[in-house]
Amino acid sequence: MKSFSLRKKLLPSVMTAALVTGAAFSGSASAVHLAEDGIGQVLLGPIYLGLANSYTTHVAIVNTRDDVAVKAKVVLRSQYTSAEVLDFICYLTPSDVCRFDIINVNGQATFYSDDDSVRGNDPLTGSEGTSFASINPIQAQLFDQNLGAGDNNEIGHIEVIGAYAVNGVINTPSGNVTIAKGMSKFALAAVFDVARTDLDARNGAETVALTRDANGNLSPTPAGRIRSADPTWVQLTGQLTLRAPNGDRMGYRFPALAGEVEDNVPPAGEIVYASTLANVPFDGRVISNPLYDVQGGAGAAESAVGFNFGGAAYGVRTATYDNIMELEYAMSTTRIQGTYEDDGFTSPVAGVNRTQLVITFPTKYRHLRDVCGTGVTVSSSAPWYPPFEAAGPITYTLTQYDNQEHSVAISGSIFSGGSAPKSKQLPFEVNYFIPDWNATVRDANGNIRTGSYNYESGWFDMLISPRVGCPYPGAPILSFAHKYQINSTGIVNSWLVPNAHKPEWENSRFPAYGTANQ
Repeated sequence: MKSFSLRKKLLPSVMTAALVTGAAFSGSASAVHLAEDGIGQVLLGPIYLGLANSYTTHVAIVNTRDDVAVKAKVVLRSQYTSAEVLDFICYLTPSDVCRFDIINVNGQATFYSDDDSVRGNDPLTGSEGTSFASINPIQAQLFDQNLGAGDNNEIGHIEVIGAYAVNGVINTPSGNVTIAKGMSKFALAAVFDVARTDLDARNGAETVALTRDANGNLSPTPAGRIRSADPTWVQLTGQLTLRAPNGDRMGYRFPALAGEVEDNVPPAGEIVYASTLANVPFDGRVISNPLYDVQGGAGAAESAVGFNFGGAAYGVRTATYDNIMELEYAMSTTRIQGTYEDDGFTSPVAGVNRTQLVITFPTKYRHLRDVCGTGVTVSSSAPWYPPFEAAGPITYTLTQYDNQEHSVAISGSIFSGGSAPKSKQLPFEVNYFIPDWNATVRDANGNIRTGSYNYESGWFDMLISPRVGCPYPGAPILSFAHKYQINSTGIVNSWLVPNAHKPEWENSRFPAYGTANQ
């Protein structure tokens, strides 16, 4: 089985786009949100695992539309600093699925796929990006060269960016291609291998809806056989399964960023954010750039959530911008809440029931610049910007409740594949840890001692304390609780439960100048 080169040229522009904001958020209408149905244009996987003798990861990305094909880019990022450790492109025909695994081979996290949606090397010539993994299965170690001190790629998070979709008959340099279920992947490659600008020149530019009238009708009416700025066209969903050697398994549905076209005429005092200084409003779409495209493999430009996602401001097709602020509003939270069961300190068989937390900051890596403020460059001594502390962490306070309204504040012990001091901080992009759940004090007969309470189950309330500097509440966070039992074979009966986030930041849709409400 041939190895597959997925190395790429890291473009500094991704990490150094200057983002400038106005003094305050005006409360413009915006409909970018975490979709309750799990269908959207960008999927964010809070955690993957590729650990030796432990959990491996198995992913399925689905194109839920039966009439359009989607070009999507998958990016795997490291645990500590979100360094890109691998990327590739999925070519999804209508109603198609793209599958891949993250396993461990000889102690190294490794990507594997034999799926016909994964663009890969030609098996005879080795030419990159000219065949598919179903013909030449791909097994490639995740990159180590981008990792900083202490970072790792055995734990990390996943981005899936639905770049654009095509429908109908598409004219290409090699002839016309009809988009349909069951079509040849090489026929689809004749479309997606062509630069987006060339496709537009042959098939007509996308007509982007810029606003809505008083009755909510889109204006102008969206049109075109190639679209990235129409939120109804790229409709992806995804599921991730974690499997252990002892048969334990758990999984989650990818959180999905979805959008809607809103009135993008900015009220006074609107947020200003862009890679060039431009007054651009929140317009409700995840991607509004009508020329957005992605590449994968060696020498390809690195992608980042939000980078060049914005465009077509006031109908100017070439004026792309960075909409990271709008996307982070959709994920911002000040409190994380959920239930726990943990008798690891007091059970007759230690650790029968355990609960640990997954707390991920999926866009933290964008804050190596002051994306909430001045857009200044990275500081070598204090590289991170709000809402994160200068050294990178975010402080939290976790209150643990029993089932009778008693509570205690506890500190957090970070579990992240290595030892770390007890703290009340979340230092990494992906934090996978067991809080120091309060022990229930029992006497020799197993009875709870007088004056003590039963903290073997209850609920928790984690208050996030961000560094001041961002206009949204709290920080952009995705989180789960990993609940499981322990027996002689190790961890069993696992399940991942999404935690509640507070506030659920909801931006009003109509009227266009309504306020954003918690």
